[in-house]
Amino acid sequence: MIYFNSMVINKCLALVITCAFLFTMQFDFAAASPAQAQEKCDTAIPDAEKKYNAGRFDEAISILENCLPGGFTEKERGKGYRVLALSYVGKDYLEQARMAVKKLLELVPDWEPDPIQDPPQFQRMVEEMKQKMKTQKQEQPPVEEEQIIEIPAEPQQLPTAKKGGSKKFLFIGGGVAVAVALIVALVAGGGGGGNRLPKPPDLPPNP
Repeated sequence: MIYFNSMVINKCLALVITCAFLFTMQFDFAAASPAQAQEKCDTAIPDAEKKYNAGRFDEAISILENCLPGGFTEKERGKGYRVLALSYVGKDYLEQARMAVKKLLELVPDWEPDPIQDPPQFQRMVEEMKQKMKTQKQEQPPVEEEQIIEIPAEPQQLPTAKKGGSKKFLFIGGGVAVAVALIVALVAGGGGGGNRLPKPPDLPPNP
């Protein structure tokens, strides 16, 4: 019984040690992979150019497609897309070649092909893509400036008369008019016979 237990323990220890060793190896491999990939991409462009010049277009395409997404600087990416486009042209993959040329011109808009080294088909493709991109840029609608809408100020409202003010004004005005009419009537003698002034005495006759 004791011998059986020791065998089980030994097997478990061996399994744990093996798993730990495999995990360590996997971690070291994962850590080294980006560095190895970066080392390969450091020489990817000259290596791809050699493959292209030797007519081994598939190998040049494979090297560049692995490094172009993130293994190059912006300047190196322009060179990489040039070799990639040339390799696509060599394989007669014209649509892929046009896309590579477009990427190249987006990075380096004033780039010009080599009239001696680059094949005529590639040179025409570059000129056609330049014209196409220029036309597309001209057809884009201009960005409209934001219009500032001025909100007119609210007109100042005149103070309104208080409620009942007009009625009060009419009542006072009517009373004044009645009083004036009575005074005029009294002065004119229209107020009755009892209020007349006495008649002056007659003058004496002349001698």
